[in-house]
Amino acid sequence: NTHKHTEQHPECFTERVAFMPNMYMVNDHRQSQLQQIEGEFTTDNATNYSVPHRANQMVFANFNHLQKLGPSTFALWVRIMLKVPGSILWLLKFPKEAEPHLQREFRERKLDPARLWLSEKFASHVHLNVKRAATMLLDT
Repeated sequence: NTHKHTEQHPECFTERVAFMPNMYMVNDHRQSQLQQIEGEFTTDNATNYSVPHRANQMVFANFNHLQKLGPSTFALWVRIMLKVPGSILWLLKFPKEAEPHLQREFRERKLDPARLWLSEKFASHVHLNVKRAATMLLDT
């Protein structure tokens, strides 16, 4: 949003900023975790946390509660994965009961369930760092 960012200094951003009308992302400076995103998140780091790493394959990831994942969004993600051989989808086991259902959905859509990576939630002091292992973060 233009309240927090402006288009005046694009050189200040490594990402391409998308401005959404009538939107503001609430944030809290007291919860800043800058130290989590300093330095590189290596494949060894990923191994230590038992997560996939973008250096090994395309890692699509979403860390929302799984009840936010609707059928149309899931179908879109599957279509993307079918066009990106070897890619994986990394989700949280949140809730854990969803795992067999997601694996079944992968099989029904001709995707190897091994391409579904489910992990536990991470402690707040490391979660931003661990998520850096993903290639692309998906939203619901």
